[in-house]
Amino acid sequence: MKFSRTGIGVQSINGKSYINFPPNSRKKEMIKFFIELLQINSKNNFLINRLSEILQYEQLKIIQIIEELEKNEFNNLELMNIVLNHVFPEKTKKIIIKDLKKYVEKPKMSKKYEKANKKKLEKILEILYKELLKPLKSLFKQEIETVVVLDNYPVHHATTLKEACKYLNITIIHLPKYSPKLNPIEQVRKTIKKELSTEFIVGEEFLIETFERLFYENVDKKSFTEKCVDKFIFDEIMIY
Repeated sequence: MKFSRTGIGVQSINGKSYINFPPNSRKKEMIKFFIELLQINSKNNFLINRLSEILQYEQLKIIQIIEELEKNEFNNLELMNIVLNHVFPEKTKKIIIKDLKKYVEKPKMSKKYEKANKKKLEKILEILYKELLKPLKSLFKQEIETVVVLDNYPVHHATTLKEACKYLNITIIHLPKYSPKLNPIEQVRKTIKKELSTEFIVGEEFLIETFERLFYENVDKKSFTEKCVDKFIFDEIMIY
């Protein structure tokens, strides 16, 4: 049986390296990943706690939005304003409720309909993350600037991701095309893949646990980052 799972990881030269295993690697998950990355590297307890609150919106379900809109008792005014002003800026509340209901009243419809449902919720969460990060921009400016070197995977060029990174005080640098030798995380991946080839993978959970263990065992080896550091040198900033 074949097992596979998405993993997003960063190799930090002067901070904490990190990996997680989201359901996919789309924009919303990348924004969430960067929030988590800053959270584990920050020493500001207020900022850490606020980021935890923002990450809780991952649990948001469309049905909850509908229920609170209908009752006109939206407990979180911050969230309410984002939904009304940014997710559906040209629609009345009545039309918003009608629009959202289409996504919860017929859950057994075609796969295409289910995908549309997921995309709608992901779009809401994308905008929520971005809008909730805006007021924290000044706090992030007090943190050490984070520089993330990425390959040219299409999501890494997404406008929503770039906007979120502006608020997070993250600078994104894209590697030149076809330059795997400058991508240290690629060398880590190859090492892990080689070690995994000697393991008998009994299931997805075992795969994730083993990959995560091997990631942290290998990720901070300096030999992986030498070429990248020679190419991208910054003073007093955190490089990933």
